[in-house]
Amino acid sequence: MHVVVNSMVDKTSNKMRTLELPPDHRVLRGTSVMAVMKRDASAFHMLNASQPYMDPAVISEDVDEEDCRSLNYQLLIIMHADVERRPCRPVLRVVSLPTPTNTVLSRIDSGPDGREMLLSCQLADSSVNTDFHLDVEDRKVLCVYALSLTDAEANRMINNVSRFNTLFVQNNTVMAERSNLALVPVFLHKTIMIGPRCITDMRNCSNATDCQITVITLLESIDKSRSLSVKVGCLHPYLATPENLHEACSVFMRKLEISAFKSGQFRFV
Repeated sequence: MHVVVNSMVDKTSNKMRTLELPPDHRVLRGTSVMAVMKRDASAFHMLNASQPYMDPAVISEDVDEEDCRSLNYQLLIIMHADVERRPCRPVLRVVSLPTPTNTVLSRIDSGPDGREMLLSCQLADSSVNTDFHLDVEDRKVLCVYALSLTDAEANRMINNVSRFNTLFVQNNTVMAERSNLALVPVFLHKTIMIGPRCITDMRNCSNATDCQITVITLLESIDKSRSLSVKVGCLHPYLATPENLHEACSVFMRKLEISAFKSGQFRFV
């Protein structure tokens, strides 16, 4: 038995007429249609990425928020020099820069003159109106270290500095300079549980050292995951010497040019 299958063939497929394209069409002779489509898709995504949509109703709010985020907070540790040119009298400051710093480790951060620093707060400065306070003496500055702060860290540090300064006024705290005489080796500091170790413990204290309040402020303000926080966490606030603090800062913080710092400019070495 022979079975005959009738196949239906679209005869119009063999009679396709060539479409006449306009002269300025991008599908030119020798150019693939798929290549043109891919190029168009790429251009479309690049256009969207470079020009995001912005609602006109919230443009002003976005600009204000961007201005707030552009404020760059920096932690400064100023070390003075004693008669033997060893570090002493640490002073903690928080400053802000009008624009973010360059992340590249270059000598010139923003032109030859650096960037102007705006003082946000200083630990135990003359504004506390007590007989004992910490001042920066330009002619005795040994080195200045800087560390970029996140918004959360800057908020905590400014609040902690304010809390400390308030306690100094309320208790009329006597501020003393910690000597470089090492009483206990650093590896034993964590095992000694004497003396105030946080701001809360300082409420009933009428005596403090410059190194002690600096260490406590760093421990309670900087994120625990930071290398500087881990290094400073090995120090006992009362037993730590300025040399111990200087060693931690020299490893995990960047130096500033002293001449630029004295003129109020922020510039890395």
